[in-house]
Amino acid sequence: MSYQDYIEHFGEIFEVQAKPSGIHTAPLKAFIDELNFMLSKHSRVFLFRFDLRFADDNILTDNSKIITIFIRRLRRFIEPHYKTKDLAYSWARELEKAKHQHYHFVLMLDGNRINHPQSLCKKIRQIWFEISGGSPYWSKWYCFHRTDDNLRSAAVKHVSYIFKVRGKGYKPKQARDYGHSRMDTRR
Repeated sequence: MSYQDYIEHFGEIFEVQAKPSGIHTAPLKAFIDELNFMLSKHSRVFLFRFDLRFADDNILTDNSKIITIFIRRLRRFIEPHYKTKDLAYSWARELEKAKHQHYHFVLMLDGNRINHPQSLCKKIRQIWFEISGGSPYWSKWYCFHRTDDNLRSAAVKHVSYIFKVRGKGYKPKQARDYGHSRMDTRR
């Protein structure tokens, strides 16, 4: 955990949103690894951050099954629609503000296959509603070339919010606070 406004990862310095609660650096670095892997495979990366909310604020899941189902169904849409098997992601389970559970999600795809989230938003909304009854909240998306360090840094700073300490840890032992696609292990 860190309270610094910057983290170092493999010799690179990234500005992050660590204030006021601190930031979990291990899952943030895992996200950066996923992003870097996508940039090593594709000249452009599409990155989309959104939140997944439940219809009922009293829902508390006791495991990570719902997010696993969401990812599986999203993958079944993305692979044929965008003609890619490279789907990288990171997510965080959070419980705060009167203890309402929700998920923060960041999705990374080949930016040569997608450069705007319009049809993706429709499908995400449909999938999440079907499995939870809830709705997503759209945060921000980026589409940048692998040499655009400024946009990459801005995306890392924006996404770093999901790795904040506040709201984490309120879960049964079967549930996880974070998850990642681990694309770099699929070489």
